[in-house]
Amino acid sequence: MKNILVFFTLLSSTISFSGEGLELSYSFFKAVKANDNGSVQLRAKIAELNPETLSKELDKDEKRLAFWINIYNANIQFLLKRNPELFNDRGAFFKAKQITVAGELLSFDLIEHGVLRRSKSKLSLGYFGKLKVSKFEKLFRVKKVDPRIHYALNCGAKSCPSISVYHADKVNEELDSSCKAYLTQNHKVNENSIEVPVLFSWFRADFGGKRGVRKFLLRYDIVSKEDSKKSLVFMDYDWTLALNPYRD
Repeated sequence: MKNILVFFTLLSSTISFSGEGLELSYSFFKAVKANDNGSVQLRAKIAELNPETLSKELDKDEKRLAFWINIYNANIQFLLKRNPELFNDRGAFFKAKQITVAGELLSFDLIEHGVLRRSKSKLSLGYFGKLKVSKFEKLFRVKKVDPRIHYALNCGAKSCPSISVYHADKVNEELDSSCKAYLTQNHKVNENSIEVPVLFSWFRADFGGKRGVRKFLLRYDIVSKEDSKKSLVFMDYDWTLALNPYRD
């Protein structure tokens, strides 16, 4: 009996039954935020994750959202802190394959539009899907697009939302908090119009068109029901590089 107990104790110490990928995403984000050199090793561990094991772990959209938002935001900061000049050509930066997750070399575009937006074409305002979808995307993409991600992802620009770590067990509350904070600071009610973030326009189908945008503003008490009927004006986006955009 004693030998059996020893065997299972040793076994449990060497095998991660669940949560390894999510825990690494939390730790990597926090290490990048703290400018901890350990972020390099954590990034390497994320690259070495087993894709099948990770896919089984990320079995719900709440887990997929938390994991991939953390991976995206942390890698933006990790790479741009080391080489801010990468941001000079933003198009190339977002398209470049420079993030390895579970053995797959990925771009920021693939994480955002392929995984988190369920294989949407980048330039279609969210109305059309991609013509070519990789096996990796199909394995890891969300089941349903959640428009709140647009107020959680930070691509390095001054107008991007501030960021914090997302947790699978409370990602809905955290996403709501991010939306409320960003929209509160980035809107203006005029006599005949409402100025709102241009993200609503760039990804309008994700929000359900202009009607969906108005519902979104009401959902977070950004405007009154009467003001929500006013015409929408989309604000300019400031692409100036702005690092360390942490909310807490």
